[in-house]
Parts: sequence; structure tokens; C-alpha cells
Amino acid sequence: MAARLGGVAGIGLEVHSDADLADALANGFRVKSIDALRDGGVTEAEVGSLIIKAHRWLHRNSAALGDRKPMDLVRTEAGARVVENLLARIAWGAAA
Repeated sequence: MAARLGGVAGIGLEVHSDADLADALANGFRVKSIDALRDGGVTEAEVGSLIIKAHRWLHRNSAALGDRKPMDLVRTEAGARVVENLLARIAWGAAA
């Protein structure tokens, strides 16, 4: 995932773990990460949609997270793991 977002140039730090990626997310991605998505075939409309949907989800309280915002949880490694597990469950259709 880090490579698809442009690596160090796009994210702003080296990513060696999911926690590192969560830290990068909390700090915000650089414009180069969006360019990397475009270079990978993601359209402008898709980029816009991804950003808007991700922003809304990250900043909205989630019952699955004990009525906390994902963005608040990813500030710690333990919280990032909780959010990561929820995302995995969503990807497999086990949570909403």
C-alpha cells in the first residue's frame, strides 16, 4: 500500500508496518501520493471519491469502535490495530 501511495516521497516517511502507515495517515499524505494513485490508473473522479469517503469515515464516530472516530484511534499503535482490524472485517463483509 505504501508503494502505491508513492513510497517515502508520497507519504513522507518510511513504512515498515501497518502502524507506520497509520501514523502517515494521521499526519496526512503529500500530493505525490495522489499522483501515484493517478499513475496507477485511478481516475480523477475516483481519487475525489476516495478522499471524500475516507475523510468522512475517518472523522465519524463508529459504533464498531466504541462510538469513537477512527482518526482519533490511529494516533497510537494499539488504536491503529483496532482500526485496521475493523477495515479488514469491512473488506470481508463482516462489519459495517
